[in-house]
Amino acid sequence: ALRSGSTTNYYSCCIYSDNDGATWTMSAQVPNAKTSENMILELNSGELIMSSRKDGSRSRDVFISSDGGATWSVYAPLTGVFTHGLANGS
Repeated sequence: ALRSGSTTNYYSCCIYSDNDGATWTMSAQVPNAKTSENMILELNSGELIMSSRKDGSRSRDVFISSDGGATWSVYAPLTGVFTHGLANGS
């Protein structure tokens, strides 16, 4: 968690190993605060797509990385598209 003034924020990131678990690395954080409970997909191109719960809303933020998580940017085509609870009518 990062504290800025009187506000505490937290950001999604991932922890990964490129050598079968001998060492572990933490990726950069995503640009949007208050994201958690993330899932990551690796595309055939090697890009990473991260979907993160956006706390305080009923939607998910989506990010993309083309450098193994060293940097993340908002993936606008999917950010805010997926919502919590709508599939079961709540």
